[in-house]
Amino acid sequence: YTQLGFGFGEIDGTWSGALANARVGALFGRVNGLSGSLHVALPVARKMGDDFAALVSSYAHFEEWDRFGNASWALGASGTAKAELDAGAFVGVRLGGTLLVPTEAGLDTEAFSTFALIGDAPAGRARIWVELSGIGVLTEPGRTFVEVTTFFGTVSVSLPNGRFAPEAYVRVPLDDDVSSVVSFILGARVHIGHTRAGR
Repeated sequence: YTQLGFGFGEIDGTWSGALANARVGALFGRVNGLSGSLHVALPVARKMGDDFAALVSSYAHFEEWDRFGNASWALGASGTAKAELDAGAFVGVRLGGTLLVPTEAGLDTEAFSTFALIGDAPAGRARIWVELSGIGVLTEPGRTFVEVTTFFGTVSVSLPNGRFAPEAYVRVPLDDDVSSVVSFILGARVHIGHTRAGR
């Protein structure tokens, strides 16, 4: 799979754009069972105009530091285990890690872990997805788990059965430092090109 990203915004006549690092990866396993992914991020990120587009985009994808930010190489992997509780209803856990290598001189290589408790279930033609996720920095010794970890709660509703799968979501940071900047994130996206019954 490939992922490209671009953020754009305008505030009081000041514009900002952000191109994300490109991600190339592979998925394997079953969507609703045991699955995993491997990916490499290519250092093509650029900031245009003011820098708030990159900041807002990073909050929308906070567990993916290798995307929005400085131009960086990254190597990551994750694994997911899901169990079916009822017809079409699943709960599971996802664990992952990423090594981030900036191309800009003076920036340190970073390693971080990601984790999530997930659940999704059908609601008529739609699916409801609930997730409690976190990202922890592994390259800051001497600090506690809570100090280096940022948590988010996410709820989304999607229409997954079709070549165009729209989704609306809300994300709430469960962290004082982040919530003092962003109270919540309300977004929408469309998945194009394949039929899916889960994640």
